[in-house]
Amino acid sequence: MTNTPSVEGQKRHLDNLLQKLSGLIRKLPASRPCGTKEGPIAKHFTSHEYDVTEGPYFTFNQSWERVFQCPESEKEHLVIRGKYGLEMVQAYLACFVKYPGIEKDGGLQLVAQRVEVLITLIEAVYVPTPILSQPLLTKCVHRKSKDPPKMGTRPPKKTNTGKRSRGQLFGPNAHVKVKT
Repeated sequence: MTNTPSVEGQKRHLDNLLQKLSGLIRKLPASRPCGTKEGPIAKHFTSHEYDVTEGPYFTFNQSWERVFQCPESEKEHLVIRGKYGLEMVQAYLACFVKYPGIEKDGGLQLVAQRVEVLITLIEAVYVPTPILSQPLLTKCVHRKSKDPPKMGTRPPKKTNTGKRSRGQLFGPNAHVKVKT
């Protein structure tokens, strides 16, 4: 008899890991950079199709290795926010773990190991601070055009017509009382 958990047990464990990963991704501070369409994550984690002859784990593993199999000194640069960052990796994981056949040859356990390594990487790069001292989180904004954002128009500033202006109060004739 082996110590391998049942497929259902593996799925529950993986679901718990994905929830933890999701929480960490949501809490990434605004100081972390945003992913881009041209970045390695967007390049390798966009397509949710897999090779039916090899199985879903094979395709998942290829994408994972192309991005996360890099020198330790470069891994910190993969902890990025936004739609083209770790959110995309999370969506990719959530999709692939549901494909039939992913559990074949220990695929679910192997995916869980990858998620655990990613969680450890995020925790090493970003140590969460208590909510009271944590800076406000901002969303990554990806604009379609290269033009600078248009500034909103404000209503004209209201002027106080019933009061003296600063020049009248402090000008050369400020000491003269005006009789009305």
